Amino acid sequence: MSKLHYYSALILAALFIFFQSAFIVMQTEQAIVLQFGEYVRTIKEPGLTFKVPFIQSIVKIDRRLLSYDLPPRKITLGDQKFLVLDSYTRYRIADPLKFFKSVRNEQNAQNRLVPIIMGRLQSALGKSSLSELLSIKRVQILNDIVIGVREAVAEFGIELIDVRIRKADLPSENSKAIFDRMKSDREREAKLLRAEGEERALVIKADADKQVMNILSGARKEAMILEGNAEATATKLLTQAYGQDKNFAEFVQRMRLLQESIDADTPLYLSTDSEALQGL
Repeated sequence: MSKLHYYSALILAALFIFFQSAFIVMQTEQAIVLQFGEYVRTIKEPGLTFKVPFIQSIVKIDRRLLSYDLPPRKITLGDQKFLVLDSYTRYRIADPLKFFKSVRNEQNAQNRLVPIIMGRLQSALGKSSLSELLSIKRVQILNDIVIGVREAVAEFGIELIDVRIRKADLPSENSKAIFDRMKSDREREAKLLRAEGEERALVIKADADKQVMNILSGARKEAMILEGNAEATATKLLTQAYGQDKNFAEFVQRMRLLQESIDADTPLYLSTDSEALQGL
């Protein structure tokens, strides 16, 4: 073998050993180094890294924020209503070694996450009513679910970030019954409001009638007073006039007697020397 072939073989062997010992950890990755299947170290910093060739192996694990859509599941609420939940979870692998030892890969991790999250959802929502889920209280309910699931999955080296309900639908077989019940509830509320409105209208009308009666009574009283005052004034003036002219007083008295004794439509024929016409 010539020296050229010898050095070439050495270079090729060195390159082979280099490529067997060197590996790159990307920014989106973290790695654990195993030696004959036993844990050696964890590498979380990106860059070029080395291992013992042929003896050590590496397992790369995603370090990004991961998202997983949970399968739709029917949940029974505390008020015995049903919801079909479309939910998802976000998590990251915080402890690569614990993750590798417990679940090995992401598929196994997701298979373990589903029953845990669904169990917590059923447990929490089974104590809540539909009206509570539609109110601000749902934020606290979801926070309690996240705390419970986070504690449960910590043993897998997983850090749970969030569990969110994307959509919640009523089962098709229950929708009509629930809508009918909601309609009857609204109709009952409408009838109650109408009854209260009619009762209020009667109260207002009675109060208005009372005020009208009071106003009319006051007006009649005032009119009687004015009429009495006018008659008193007229009587006073007549009395004064009678006192000043006796003939005028007798004339007025005769005219009053004629007015009181004769109807308006009764023809009356008097002689010019009639006593009733004296003074004209």
